[in-house]
Amino acid sequence: MKKWRALACVMLAIAMLASTGLIATAREVVFGDANGDGKVTSRDSLVVRQHIAEYDVRVPDMQAADYNQDGSITAADAMFIRQTVARILERKQGDAKNPTLPADYAQEENAAISVNQVGYSTDAQKVAKISRSTFTKETFTYYVYDVESQEAVYSGESEAFRPDSNAGSETVYVADFDFSPVRTAGTYVIWGPEGYSYEFVIGDNPYQELEDAMVTALYYNRCGEALDVNIVGEGYAHDICHTGDNPVTLINKLDRTEVTYKEDGVTVATRTRYWVESGKAEASDFAGGLHDAGDYGRYTTAANQVVADLLYAYEMYPEALTVDVVTDNAGEELSDALDEARYEAEWILKMQNPETGGVYFRLCTQAFAGWTEAPDEDASFDTNGLYATHETLKSTAGACGVYAACYRMFKTIDPDFSQRCLEAAKKAYAWVEEHKDDPGAHHIFGESSWRDKETPAFTAGTYGSTNAWSDMWWAACEMFRATGEQKYHDAIQTMYAEQKDKLSLVSITAYDIGGAGTLAYLMADNTDATLCANLLADIVAAADNTKKTTEREKYNVSIGAGGWNWGSNAIITNKLKSCIMADYFTGTDTYEDVIRDNMSFILGRNVLSQSFVTGFGEQSPQNPHHRPMMRAKSLGYDPIPGWVVGGMSGSGGSYEDVNNAYDYNEVCVYWNTSPIFATAYMISSDLN
Repeated sequence: MKKWRALACVMLAIAMLASTGLIATAREVVFGDANGDGKVTSRDSLVVRQHIAEYDVRVPDMQAADYNQDGSITAADAMFIRQTVARILERKQGDAKNPTLPADYAQEENAAISVNQVGYSTDAQKVAKISRSTFTKETFTYYVYDVESQEAVYSGESEAFRPDSNAGSETVYVADFDFSPVRTAGTYVIWGPEGYSYEFVIGDNPYQELEDAMVTALYYNRCGEALDVNIVGEGYAHDICHTGDNPVTLINKLDRTEVTYKEDGVTVATRTRYWVESGKAEASDFAGGLHDAGDYGRYTTAANQVVADLLYAYEMYPEALTVDVVTDNAGEELSDALDEARYEAEWILKMQNPETGGVYFRLCTQAFAGWTEAPDEDASFDTNGLYATHETLKSTAGACGVYAACYRMFKTIDPDFSQRCLEAAKKAYAWVEEHKDDPGAHHIFGESSWRDKETPAFTAGTYGSTNAWSDMWWAACEMFRATGEQKYHDAIQTMYAEQKDKLSLVSITAYDIGGAGTLAYLMADNTDATLCANLLADIVAAADNTKKTTEREKYNVSIGAGGWNWGSNAIITNKLKSCIMADYFTGTDTYEDVIRDNMSFILGRNVLSQSFVTGFGEQSPQNPHHRPMMRAKSLGYDPIPGWVVGGMSGSGGSYEDVNNAYDYNEVCVYWNTSPIFATAYMISSDLN
């Protein structure tokens, strides 16, 4: 009896302490809630399946994920969660008709109803995607609610559910809910048996703020100057970076000899030595440009795409690119799109070897900066300075295209800058002509290829490619458009006749930029009518292919199963350039829905209901792989708005919002300029 009295006293004491908060009571486990959001939804089943497949996915509550409590997380748990979700959906459906929007509706927001979280244009098609983990032949009623009035303004049936194996590691069933008849400006949510969607707007020009932010975000990556606190705020302002008298080691001598290193007559190592030091300079000689991505490297080929995207987007859709918050370089009020294009081009001018006319491919430090090191605190730069690596056909021809395009665009804005660009373009083109038959000049070697015994290990990226023909195509086309000289037209016709399969005629990327050349030629004077017709046919064929893929995939995206790689959002938006060009040159809107559908995917209408643009959408990236943002977060600041992260990888539906996941969450300047181009198209369509 004493034993039981003692036990009762202990239990009473524990209860009293728990009631006072001095000890914690056992938490309530919501079995099946694998992602820890307090609900059991289809997303929990997806998290469990990704965990089983060994994706890099965080499971915040392993106990809840073990639904059947057998001590391990298996496919059986995913199945039981799917069955539970199906029962919940059946109970919710009931006979609800036009329910009142509750004040706490946000508690029932669910990834299963995905929308473009930035919004929809008044006159455009408006579709939400509904996802389920189990198949049903039923269709369901969905309601669109005006958030301000709390009234339902539209209801309709979903389409039938169809499998979409491109939505993750297992099949997801997806249905469309078309609410295009809703045309009144406002903020809305969609309700259905799954719960509520995230909020979105409908308006005449819903993407202007997004466009402005994506352009302004580029300013945050400026190198070689202090960032204005009035523009970037306290969390991101910094002093001038990566300049001064720190050494720049020039790597530009090709030496393929076998070298045997010996110490005291004993062989230590034998290796092939490729690129070795060819000179020294100072960091101030190369100051400027934009930090390429989440690190502080600068790459000419990537910068070439940035300039091409911004200049052509502005030339084709100037009404969409009007933001002007950054002090310009020419002493005049300019669109920030032109400001950042010029800032990048000024640096590309510095990358040209004044003695040869060739353009260095890359400028970066020996090692990446620490994750929370500000640009002006880069310890690797302070220790070893910078490395400028080898002149190549790809970097030189691409830079020639930049110089020629800037000569045209800035002729009346800044004649001195324009003339400098033309002179640099002619020197670069001459270098290309001299080296175009040299196999070595066509190749961009990886980091290790130019190390010798004295050269330290090197960890910067490569952007490696052996195809310089697309850059040579752009150079010739831009030079022809800029000068009208026949020799450039002759080169254009020769390349099209002999190297067409290597020209990447509709691609504008850091790897293959030939589409910028095609744009230049089709917008030039005194062109060949047959060649123009052939080029337009190539553009339309590529646009049709993108349209076919987009319409086939249930989430209406231009990547099919197996096509998800690092930087998938850039892959998506790069594919849209053929659609943009096709509509521009045919004067139609044939591919408008394709462009809007793909941008909707990036802005949240996907299997995760994840917006991939910082600061836009209710569920947007909070932990980008970007050193200034990682540093700012450690100090309590929000991410920079307007950066497009890499996005899904591995399989559609695989994404983690963590800052060490560069394959998902890195940002990059040319990953931003492609959606800038696509969004400019949409804004122009809305305004006109």
